[in-house]
Amino acid sequence: MRKHLFIFLIFILPCLSSTGQRGVSYKETKKENLSQNFKNILILAVGSTVSRVFLDDLGEKLILLFEKNKVNASYEYLGKEKEETIKNYLKISFKERDVVLIIYPNEKTYFEVINEVTQTYSHGIMSTNVNSRPIYQQEFSFILLKAEDRSSPFWSAHIDVTAELGGPRLCKLIAKRIVERFRQNQYIQ
Repeated sequence: MRKHLFIFLIFILPCLSSTGQRGVSYKETKKENLSQNFKNILILAVGSTVSRVFLDDLGEKLILLFEKNKVNASYEYLGKEKEETIKNYLKISFKERDVVLIIYPNEKTYFEVINEVTQTYSHGIMSTNVNSRPIYQQEFSFILLKAEDRSSPFWSAHIDVTAELGGPRLCKLIAKRIVERFRQNQYIQ
């Protein structure tokens, strides 16, 4: 009995408490009312390799939602190192774009593998099954700039994400929230 209590306290209880922390917090930090209907959006992303998994999925979801709202959108990952990012940014042509949405991670990041342990006891034999899930936590900043004047953003937001890597539902929710805010702010129809 003590052995089972020990296993529960050491392995299972931490898993249960960690899984309840998944989600998104969203905070719009700047909003200017431009009442313009932007038709071409370029989404640029910067971040580590782990961040890129999330950013690429989010970029894909944003493109789909923008296109449903009759907005042409494209996505480019600029890199993870400063020099690489600057080099790739300077190669971009902004001529056919109305606005640029830049997504970049803030310093705070957390990556953990959660192990869920299940044990079965049958005919005097104990078997253990371990199911591992990678949990990722990162805060991202979003800024929206006019393509012809990329010196100051007219919209910005911070999103704090805690999720399992590869979980497409969370990216879909974030993309939906951003597109809804753009519609409410009259940046798109």
